[in-house]
Amino acid sequence: MATETDGSIVQPANRASLYGLKATVGLIPTEGTAPWSALTDSIGGMARTPGDLASLLGILLNDTNLSARTTTDTWEGQRIGFVDPTLWGFVPFICNPDNVLIDQQRRGFADAANTISGKRGFVEQPVPLTSMDELVLDGEDALEQLWSTHRPLQMATTAQLTQPSRSRL
Repeated sequence: MATETDGSIVQPANRASLYGLKATVGLIPTEGTAPWSALTDSIGGMARTPGDLASLLGILLNDTNLSARTTTDTWEGQRIGFVDPTLWGFVPFICNPDNVLIDQQRRGFADAANTISGKRGFVEQPVPLTSMDELVLDGEDALEQLWSTHRPLQMATTAQLTQPSRSRL
């Protein structure tokens, strides 16, 4: 079990070849955690198998049927989204790119999407996301506010986050 504000679940899971899932912000209460941002804080986890991850999420969501549904070997009724890996990756000053690893990860994502689709799951690919440099809150860069204030931000709607910033007007 883990919390994530900016990659604390999905990045280590990806690098350790584990299954990782950050639940939708607000889906699982974050009470008892160290809050950073109401805009991005979420609960989730990492596991060796999808069934183990489903068991954890079933407990967190108080959904005892979630674990049972994973044993049917179907993804029916599940929606899974993948971002475009050419647009959403580490910039070189954060992590030196390793083309062999990048190719391996992209093949793994493609294989996972094909497996999920083949088991009657709905795969949306690529998930349309607003670019990080387009996120604004109250006319200012939302991520700059998030990282520089070190205090929880109030939740904002997608419409609020995509209003043009003053610096671009």
